Amino acid sequence: MRYKIPENAEIKKIVEEMSVEELLLSVVCPEVGGNRKKLYNNTVAVFHHCNTSDVLKERIDDINKGRKLQAVMVTDIEAGAGNLIKDATVFPSMMACSVANSEELAYEMGKISAIESRKVGFEWAFGPCVDISGNHDNPITSTRCCGDDYKQVIKIAGAVMKGMQDYGLAAAVKHFPGDGYCMFDQHLTVAENPMSYEEWKNTYGKVYQYMIDEGVKSIMPGHISLPSYDDIDEETGLYPPGSMSKKLLTDLLKNELGFEGIIVSDGANMSGFSGYINFYKACARFLEAGGDCLIFVQPDEMFMDEMKKLIEIGYLSIETLKNRAYRMLCFCQDLKSFEPIETISDHEALKVVKEILDRSIHIVRDRKGVIPFNINRDTRILHMTVDTDLELHKDFNDDITHELKKYTEFVEVINDPGPDARINVVKLKKYYLIICTVGSAPSYGTNIVRLSGPIARNMMGGWMRYDTPVIFVAKQHGYFHEEYEATADTVINTYGYACGSAEKLVSLITGKENK
Repeated sequence: MRYKIPENAEIKKIVEEMSVEELLLSVVCPEVGGNRKKLYNNTVAVFHHCNTSDVLKERIDDINKGRKLQAVMVTDIEAGAGNLIKDATVFPSMMACSVANSEELAYEMGKISAIESRKVGFEWAFGPCVDISGNHDNPITSTRCCGDDYKQVIKIAGAVMKGMQDYGLAAAVKHFPGDGYCMFDQHLTVAENPMSYEEWKNTYGKVYQYMIDEGVKSIMPGHISLPSYDDIDEETGLYPPGSMSKKLLTDLLKNELGFEGIIVSDGANMSGFSGYINFYKACARFLEAGGDCLIFVQPDEMFMDEMKKLIEIGYLSIETLKNRAYRMLCFCQDLKSFEPIETISDHEALKVVKEILDRSIHIVRDRKGVIPFNINRDTRILHMTVDTDLELHKDFNDDITHELKKYTEFVEVINDPGPDARINVVKLKKYYLIICTVGSAPSYGTNIVRLSGPIARNMMGGWMRYDTPVIFVAKQHGYFHEEYEATADTVINTYGYACGSAEKLVSLITGKENK
């Protein structure tokens, strides 16, 4: 059933009596932390970055202390709460869940995310990602989405969304009108969806129609244009990002697809938004286009002054501002009305994680039949890495080494030594097997998800073509094997990392369970 924000006569009355400042505080969602001096104290929604549950609870209690209208708490829950709540359950990724190919497991992931998030104090999550990985080099989508089949996106992301919302965590599916088909990063510039409108209707259009029909409560437009549907912006002479397009947000999303929930922007600090036109005008354009809530906007004195000026010249109407404030207040009250009663044990949660890992970690190819590889106590193994972020993947790398040592006493680790050092090591013929773990993960503002820069030179030199067999383990990017079609004969994909990933990986390599 489609979601419709409940009407509230009392809130309607309150909004009519609000000052411009109060109305503006109702349509922004600032982020906690840094030097922001509690500018979130009077907003109706507050975004939190990663921390422990204790710290997050303390911050949430502090923000809502003494408030008549309690603020809604938000964070980026895309594939499990553990990536933002440090002591919650960590799931590998949306793509891992998709490869596992189980609606039941996807629903459970959403359910566990909701229970653990609500326990800390969150009511609203910016996820799941319903983009389609049409361009495997897209820097944003990768393992954050369910792959390149829109039907699979509907099946898996739809189940995650339902699991979240059934247990009291409002979802915000993203990034409308759809990322994943270009090579640009909306953190840096306006990305473009290059599809014809017919292609869009038969892919992204079906994804968003399904999510709306199944009751998703909010949708996040990206800073992504759709030239096949939109008009050129008279102000810039360019196609506007979805976050500023009335044709996309009102004509397409609201009128054609029938969405009546909250439209929440992607980060206002992203250059696809604030770099397209003046920041304050961009905020006004978003609201006038049909948007309700601006995230990562700090309502400081300058923001208030500049927005008032735009209201005075008619760039933003007071009627629009009142409507968006009313919708947000009604939405937040609706989220606050849910009473969480469910709990889940660590054992139950980890059982779901393990099932996803068992179904998703797999051999992509093994041309020379290296796997299973018999490892005994005197098998000499070299574990090398090629990693764009060693610190990010340190735990997984360490866990792989630890698991290997359950089978053999001889495991040496070399991190990103460069091609010449790799050749010299391989020429020694000291090792019976080389396991090369590759870490290239989606990261904002990088404009590429593949191995890139000096670190990618570790794939040079032909060291993988000597006598010692090499198993490549792609820990994040799901399409490593496509670029290295000629140079990587044996590849295993893990699609992220969670508790049990290393154990499953090594048991797959050896063909036997750990003793």
